[in-house]
Amino acid sequence: MKKIPLFLFFIFFSICIKAQQNYTDSLRQILASNPEPERAIAVQQQLADWYRASELYPEAIQMAELSLKNSKKISSDNLGTVKAYWILSNIYTNTENFDRSKEYIDKAYSSAKKQNNTLALAYAQYASAVLSSTLFDQKGTLKSLNLALSNIPDQDKESLLTARIYYFLYGLYTEWNDEQKSLEYIHKALLFAQKSSNKNMLANVYSAISVVYTFRYEKTKQKKYLDSIMQPLDKTINMFRRYPGQIMNNTYASALINKASYYLKYYDSNKPDIQQKIRNTIKDALQATPSSNDELIASGYGMLSELSMMENDLPAAEHYLATAYEQMSKKKKPYYHTLINVLGSLVKLSTKKGDYEKAFMYQQKITDYSNLLFDEQSAAITKRLEAQFEFGKKEREIKALQEKADDQKKKKYLLIALIAIGGIGAVFMFRSYLF
Repeated sequence: MKKIPLFLFFIFFSICIKAQQNYTDSLRQILASNPEPERAIAVQQQLADWYRASELYPEAIQMAELSLKNSKKISSDNLGTVKAYWILSNIYTNTENFDRSKEYIDKAYSSAKKQNNTLALAYAQYASAVLSSTLFDQKGTLKSLNLALSNIPDQDKESLLTARIYYFLYGLYTEWNDEQKSLEYIHKALLFAQKSSNKNMLANVYSAISVVYTFRYEKTKQKKYLDSIMQPLDKTINMFRRYPGQIMNNTYASALINKASYYLKYYDSNKPDIQQKIRNTIKDALQATPSSNDELIASGYGMLSELSMMENDLPAAEHYLATAYEQMSKKKKPYYHTLINVLGSLVKLSTKKGDYEKAFMYQQKITDYSNLLFDEQSAAITKRLEAQFEFGKKEREIKALQEKADDQKKKKYLLIALIAIGGIGAVFMFRSYLF
């Protein structure tokens, strides 16, 4: 049984954390140098978005609100204010505070409409797409994304937002199993991600390209598509090493886990050299994976367990699965779906070993976690559907009030016209009376 040396794990993980801290520190140093207001706001928003993606939400809110305050010092409504509203909306969408998210989206739209700048409107529409997607409104998501694209006056100058929209569209069409559209949009995302300075966006796009080519390879089994799967992942991995701190650990670890899974699925995993590649890749992934990412941890240990099963080393296979279960079960709020999958593998393994008592114990835990998962999912779905209903209700009320106001305006104009016609008629009657 091959275990990852614990001291190596902590050394590598501390290096990864240090690199990411150095990156954020470099942005903070720019702010400390008292740059021009527009530059300071841009860096504050860059930091806020980084913190949001890193799930450091208090820091993200603080930095986004600071950028909003500084933007308003320039003018009450400008592109900076809309970008701040967009980031705040995304933060509250991520934390499932949908009312606050919608509040900032409305502010973004209100501010954008006061400006002679369609780019501001594009940011508001992108924020709306993020919320719509979270609330299961795919039609609304697609509409907002296409509107946002149409409102970007120069996509080359706004390459990061353009890349994000195309990446979002890729995700939608992947869900709909539309291979052609997925490939079209991810290549457009690549084009604009390369033009942007955001290395993490580019790394995510490379990883997504490899996913699209798995569809092609599974259909054709042609080696050229297998190369197309692995090469983009290598680009993501190399970028992590080339630009320390600018690629998130989750992005890097996901690329490694995907690469290991493709080795296991598409190559001859009975070969010692392939098995060694899988083990080395998983080791690097587990060393870089943040402890909060249950899916990557479970995937890594799950593949190590599968390799041990292939070698008929059942104790090692159980060790890897038990390690994954132990790490995840200690959390206050574990990812139940992944826990259940790991426990399911432990049930099968214990049954294969003839240890039915342990298999029964794991099965009982599956039942317990399944009940918790059902409750959690039911609450989450209910919360999203309620938010979708309430937002739709408010929009219908606003539309009805607008239509009523428009109707009253028409009646007012009609009344003025009638009075005017009556006045003209009275003049003619008076003149005819005189004659």
